[in-house]
Amino acid sequence: MQVVDLRPGRRAAPRPLRVWASPAAELVRSTAALTDNEDWEGFDVGDDRLAELRGKLDDELRARLHTGPTINWLLVTGLVALLDEPGTVTDMFALLTEDPPLVWRALVEPQLAEHDTYDPAVLDAFLAGALDLDALVEHVDGLPGDGSWRESLDPYLAEDPATYALELHAVLRDVHDSVGAAMLAEAIGPMEREVMARSQQLEDGMPVTELVMEATNGYELTDDQPIDDVLLLPSYWFRPWLIINQQGRTEVLTSPVADEHLALPSAAPPPSLVKLCKALGDEGRLRLLRRMTGGPITLADAMGELDVAKTTAHHHLATLRQAGLVVIRGQGRDSRYALRVHPSSATASALDTYLGSSATSSVGTTG
Repeated sequence: MQVVDLRPGRRAAPRPLRVWASPAAELVRSTAALTDNEDWEGFDVGDDRLAELRGKLDDELRARLHTGPTINWLLVTGLVALLDEPGTVTDMFALLTEDPPLVWRALVEPQLAEHDTYDPAVLDAFLAGALDLDALVEHVDGLPGDGSWRESLDPYLAEDPATYALELHAVLRDVHDSVGAAMLAEAIGPMEREVMARSQQLEDGMPVTELVMEATNGYELTDDQPIDDVLLLPSYWFRPWLIINQQGRTEVLTSPVADEHLALPSAAPPPSLVKLCKALGDEGRLRLLRRMTGGPITLADAMGELDVAKTTAHHHLATLRQAGLVVIRGQGRDSRYALRVHPSSATASALDTYLGSSATSSVGTTG
């Protein structure tokens, strides 16, 4: 799965867009990649490269990453929206240590706010010391739903807010001091080039919806939920994942740095072409594309078409999105997957660009 949707409600409307090359966001995402969590795999930087970096962590830090408090790093990335531009590592460390209750609330409340019966006053009372943890848990457990979301709150409810935020700081600081600073140094150039390109597109008048669609390779902003703005945080180490988050009234999107902003060997095929060929090299994904020529489909439709489990269907649809073939519309169970471009035209264009006109014109000649 390459899309993680962490918003509390429905999808945000197009609003003013900010694009940051945030060192704090990239440090958090680098830490997430180093945890070697099986739910987050298939990074463009490659398993061998990440394994090499993990090997530079001492045993104690690796243990804290894996067996310490279960930190939802993807939610932590959204905290960058609480910082001043561009969101530095120093600013993130200050946030985590100076106002732990604010940090804890920023991580917990988005997971509660989607429930109509959630009462913010309960969280206020808990953080003010007027309500104990058992009463808070009782309120949380009484919220409607199938309970599948409840497990994601367990790490936060297991410790007091100050302890949790300070543990975040300690882990991030130690990762930064060991390998994180070097990872940031490698990432910042591509991230800044991405920001410059997207900022120029905005200056040239590209609509926010169109820019986000391009930057995220297939995520469509809609107008279901009023928000103030969208914060786009390009990532080098977390490619090709798309992370959808919300912090207050800001929608926070982690998008992969585009191929053209990477320092690739001149003869190497661009990752986008490799993803396109991978997407088309599977019978099941071809069947899904054929199904989508008749209109948008749901995840359940994909499961039925291929007779596969939910996670497998989600993986196939994510692979098609990474290849630029599919657009995501709606949110959660209401999500729809539709063709973004016709596969034949996308393939021809990508191959022509890589092979070049001279190589194309030489086909069929004799020596």
